Formats: sequence, C-alpha cells, structure tokens
Amino acid sequence: MLYMLGAAASFCICLSVAISPPKGTQRFGRTFFLSLLSGGILASLPIHHYMFEKKLEQATERFTKFYGVRVICQSRFSSFFHWSKLGFVEMGSAEIKLRPDVCSGLASYLRDPAAANKAAISDYDNSVMPLHVLTHEAMHVMGVYDEVETDCKAFQRNHRMAELLGVETGLARQSGIVIHRFRSPRHPYYSPQCEPGSPMDDGLADAVWVRE
Repeated sequence: MLYMLGAAASFCICLSVAISPPKGTQRFGRTFFLSLLSGGILASLPIHHYMFEKKLEQATERFTKFYGVRVICQSRFSSFFHWSKLGFVEMGSAEIKLRPDVCSGLASYLRDPAAANKAAISDYDNSVMPLHVLTHEAMHVMGVYDEVETDCKAFQRNHRMAELLGVETGLARQSGIVIHRFRSPRHPYYSPQCEPGSPMDDGLADAVWVRE
C-alpha cells in the first residue's frame, strides 16, 4: 500500500511539473495545483511511515549499541503468514519486524505516554505493551534468543527504551513498572524466577521493576 501511495505521489508531482507553464509565464492552471496538492497529500503517509521507522531504528541502535539496526513496520499483507507474532528477529539478524498494530500502538503510546500509563493502571489496558515488544525484539538483536530470558531482560529495560524514544524519565520509569506489574503468569514466556532478587535479576542500577 505504501509503495502504491509513493508511486501515485510521484506521478502527481511529475504531472504537475510536466504541465507547469513555460518559464516567464505566471499563469498556473487548476490542474497544476490539484496535481501538486494531490502529490503532497499522497506522499505524506509514506514519509511519515519512513520517519517513524527511523525513529525506532535510532532508539534501538542506541539501546543495543549495535549499528545497522532496521525496524520494519509491516503491512497487514506482509504480516499475513505470521500474524501470531507481535514481532520477530531472525537469528543473527539486526532486522526487527513488527506487526502493524504494534507499530500503531507504539505511535499512540509515544503521542501521550502519560495517558497510556494511566489507561494501563486504571483499565488494565495494553497501551504500554507495544513498548515491551520493541524492547523484547531489541534483546534478540543483542544475541539473546531464549524467549523467557529475553522477556525477563526486556522487563528490566523497558524504561531505557522509552527514554531513548523521547519519553520523559518519570513517565518512562512508570511505563516500565506498569508493564512488569501486569504481566500474565499464563503467558508462555512467564517465569517466577523473573523477579527482583531472583536468579534472572540482572542487578541493574537503574532497575525500576517491582515485586508483586
């Protein structure tokens, strides 16, 4: 879909150039303005998508200290055959692929992290969980592939990822606490050993996770 929009935008812009008046002429026709306006509107979505992916990539590179990370927000079509995965990284790869609803959830979280934290606390809403998905996949980029271990390390570092994405420190720390507090013991990646002071505690100086 984004490629089609990009192609359509390019066509409209090229059309506006092709029908622009000769040099020295001041009269621009209605078709010129409509083509230029349509091209700008059609180009805005692919550009926004590209800039959002770049923001996620830059934060993940700083988080992992690994240069060359790619974060791809998939379309519904490209994620059709692995819709059950919120995100995934092939072993040895630095390419993170996220399901479209995870990316839209991340965008919503970053627009208003305070509201997302409040919704998660008051309504048991999952608006902060897309942050955890990105952190989890970033741990795979760092070479951690055991899913239980990966998830536990992500729980201890979600606030760091949030800060790198531009979230204010206090809100980022609250997000990290909320995500760990509402994890489900029924989840296949759950481990009772993933608690402060337990064997999977990495002993981070800035850890904010809490024991329930």
